Amino acid sequence: MKTGLDDNLKTAERLALIAIIGMTFVLRFHAIGTPSMWWDEMLVPLIASKPIAYILERARLEDFHPPYYYLLIKAICFLGKSDTVLRILSALAGAVSVFAIYRLGLVLKGKTAGIIAAAILAVSPYHVLLSRQVRPYTIIFMLSCITLYFGVSFIRSKSRNDLLKLVVFNAILGLWHYSTFLFSASSYAVILIICAMRRENRAWNIGIAIAGGICSVLPAYLFYHASASEVMSATYLQPATLYFGKLLECIWNDKSLPAYVVAGILFVLGTVALWRKGKIEATYLLCILLVPLAILCAFKYGSYFNFWHLFVLAPAALVLIAAGLDVVLRKAWPITFAVAFCFALFLFHLTLNHDRFYAEWSHTGHYKQWAHDVLAHNNDNALWTFQDGYDADATEWYMKEREGTRFSNYTDNPADRFYKLHFLRFSDIDFAGKDEDFVLYADRSQELATFGRAKLYQLEIDKRSEHVMQSLPYALSLSGDPSGILKHASTVSNITFHPYFKSSAITFRPENPGVLQYALRNGTGQAPPYFIAVDIFTSSTYPKNVIRISYRFDSGDWIDGGVLNCASEPQHNKLIVHRANSFEQMDFRIQLMPDHNAPSMTGNPSGTLRLNKLQFYCNTVSGEEFSSHSLMTSEQGIGEIEPTLPKAFRWSDGPQTQIQFFTVTSRKIMLDFQMNNQLPGQDISIMFNGQAVHKFDNMPVAPWLHSWLTLHEELQSAPGMNTLEITYSKWNQKDEPGGKVVLSEIDLRPMGVAIGRLLLNLDQPANEDWHVIY
Repeated sequence: MKTGLDDNLKTAERLALIAIIGMTFVLRFHAIGTPSMWWDEMLVPLIASKPIAYILERARLEDFHPPYYYLLIKAICFLGKSDTVLRILSALAGAVSVFAIYRLGLVLKGKTAGIIAAAILAVSPYHVLLSRQVRPYTIIFMLSCITLYFGVSFIRSKSRNDLLKLVVFNAILGLWHYSTFLFSASSYAVILIICAMRRENRAWNIGIAIAGGICSVLPAYLFYHASASEVMSATYLQPATLYFGKLLECIWNDKSLPAYVVAGILFVLGTVALWRKGKIEATYLLCILLVPLAILCAFKYGSYFNFWHLFVLAPAALVLIAAGLDVVLRKAWPITFAVAFCFALFLFHLTLNHDRFYAEWSHTGHYKQWAHDVLAHNNDNALWTFQDGYDADATEWYMKEREGTRFSNYTDNPADRFYKLHFLRFSDIDFAGKDEDFVLYADRSQELATFGRAKLYQLEIDKRSEHVMQSLPYALSLSGDPSGILKHASTVSNITFHPYFKSSAITFRPENPGVLQYALRNGTGQAPPYFIAVDIFTSSTYPKNVIRISYRFDSGDWIDGGVLNCASEPQHNKLIVHRANSFEQMDFRIQLMPDHNAPSMTGNPSGTLRLNKLQFYCNTVSGEEFSSHSLMTSEQGIGEIEPTLPKAFRWSDGPQTQIQFFTVTSRKIMLDFQMNNQLPGQDISIMFNGQAVHKFDNMPVAPWLHSWLTLHEELQSAPGMNTLEITYSKWNQKDEPGGKVVLSEIDLRPMGVAIGRLLLNLDQPANEDWHVIY
């Protein structure tokens, strides 16, 4: 592509082009560092500041974009991290795009169409906006113009040099976004057909085109991870409607019916005009626009996308519309019209529309303002919580870059009677129900300040840090919100809560573990041995996230309970501690340790590991009737405990009760089973891992809860999942040839037998301390 002005331009035309390009630079560079970055922009420097290996891994697993733009901005960050420095590349690409679209219009239709296209693009609101943002779309627009230029040049010149230039620029274009796949598919479809129809250098040109197509797709495709189920819609019409609407937005942000009609008429006129001048070139542009549409409709693409995702196709559409305007204005001083139109919009953008582009709060991001406003409340030793952790990360970027500080971390003071939280609500956009619901977790709350659309609340949550077990069994269930996990903790360090994560606890600073500690005091006076079971419910989006748990008795040394690999969402783990001697207090500590390389939206891995719930259970070993004190079991076909006299029991559900548990190796398992039958002729079969353990035939009715049939059996588990099955021949409301089995006319549950004890336990020493973790 030539870099100078066309030698055939008249002086007036040359001055018109210079004026348009001058206005282009002013609109894109004026006060470029003033507006706050908004959400999509902010992601780029947040991710670019991470190590290269992290950027690549995140692109492979998390992002909707290839990693190359982040890597480019990472290199630019060596020059500085101010908004001006970060945006300069987009502004330059936006300005060059105006000259590139002029050259494309010139080579296709003539200098008037080129100047009209340049004038429209110079003041196109969304092109101006994207030229002032840390995003790759003006680079994509510019490269698309250049690629189309060399595509048209190759069609006319048949020059291998033009084909090679097309291949090079198309390959560079393919680095920035997956939407460029659509451009490459349509462009190379036409180029391959042209190469195949020409005898001269046919094999070489086809080979170059095929290699170019691969090079334009492969580098980005290595990181592509969307599935077909994520992009399907219900109809073939929806993609077409989205496509034309978004394509028009790329050129002008008027989505009214008249705008569609005018654009459609100009598009048709421009297509006809180009067809008369060069059928192959017109076909090339139409294929650039219509092949992607055919692909989207064929796949019924209905996933969310924005107009800028079609920026790669916009140059072709803009040139056709400009050619149509050239036809309409042919005898009405089209160049004068183009310059006047451009100048009028230039003044409009700088005056009446000034705030849209040049005010600090010009877009949806208010992070600069929030970063400044929260400083007055950043030294209150409060536990910061946020409506959205992503907005918090974006706000903290400006706190670090402009103010040299970060959100302060909470320091726990045991003397405090309550936890003080600062809850920052960023906007009315709400992902997890009402923000007021989060405020209701507090015992007291007040609004501290309003920062534009943001509000800062102070919450106070009274501590219940010591729990006295007055009797056994003892149970305590703590939900993941502050009124559960936080209120009942004895020690808190590096922890916060996000409503976005359904009020789970997460780490505040991922570089250090998030720590929660709980104290259970033994006030029962009951004789040992005891067992304490802690159920831990988590969610994790990265397999290398871990949780470390530990415990101690009576302020002794901490005992390592183990490390949990949190590889799924959700996940349930269990720690069982056997205590042979009496104790006054047990302390339990859990440390959340998200992997530093866990991919996340903003590069902050805190939210990839979440603590959703904790459950504590304590009992004496001898007093336990229904819960294993050494295994993590799952149950089916058995009811809740019914605490009646003379003995608590659970109804089995016919036809089968099933207990499952996991052991890593083969272990000796003790089965302790006690039942009371109320159905005459009942047959019961007990199987373990498919092998018969015991069978009771034709059982009589026993005195209610006074006579119990007892079974003590030694079993041998297999590595992996093990299953105990208790099968009943009769149960309440069972249909039999002679009529229904009736145990109760009112209670319609499928009751089989009353179970007074059902225990499965490892054969472990009773006079030693030990623990197991599942």
